[in-house]
Amino acid sequence: IGLVARAFDFGEDGIYYNIVSSEERTVEVTNNGNNSYFNFNWIDIPATVEHAGHTFKVVGIGARAFSDCRHLDGITLAEGIKYIGEKAFRRFGGISSFTLPASVDSIGPYAFAEYKDLKSMTIKGTVSIAEYAFSSCSSMQTLSFKGNVTRIADYAFDHCEALTSLTIPSGVESIGDFAFLGCYALTSFKVSSSNEHYCSVGG
Repeated sequence: IGLVARAFDFGEDGIYYNIVSSEERTVEVTNNGNNSYFNFNWIDIPATVEHAGHTFKVVGIGARAFSDCRHLDGITLAEGIKYIGEKAFRRFGGISSFTLPASVDSIGPYAFAEYKDLKSMTIKGTVSIAEYAFSSCSSMQTLSFKGNVTRIADYAFDHCEALTSLTIPSGVESIGDFAFLGCYALTSFKVSSSNEHYCSVGG
């Protein structure tokens, strides 16, 4: 009996997916186990995808989906995507500005770690940021929270060496150990006046 092992459940329009729930018809973006996105110029991750006569909701970017993919000119994520998985964009490159839609509520461990080309990150939703999520994003100068943040875990922004200032939103309840270790250019913290857990004293 010949068997074929695959790293994905199905592919459509050059994007690969794993089924998260057959009952709820939800999927997450993955890769084909063979650097599947290295030759793309631009990728638009849709809100839904049609396959085998069914419509699936795209709810996440799976673990390592775009890890080591360094040559894209652009990528967009549709509203409806709820999470960015572990190491999903680790060592990503080629794009200096990245925006997460408002629907994203979870950024996994090492999700954007070692993303050396990243200069500007915009996070629109209310999110929890896991440990090492942006570790060693050494070129990131601007981090904009358009929504809110509930948790910043250990080493979340470890060695973001170009980051000069940061505003802690009102919803932050927890900041982990060494969250900003090695942020040598960081000269001040601003904290939302409505944050019940943190305040800024003398910057």
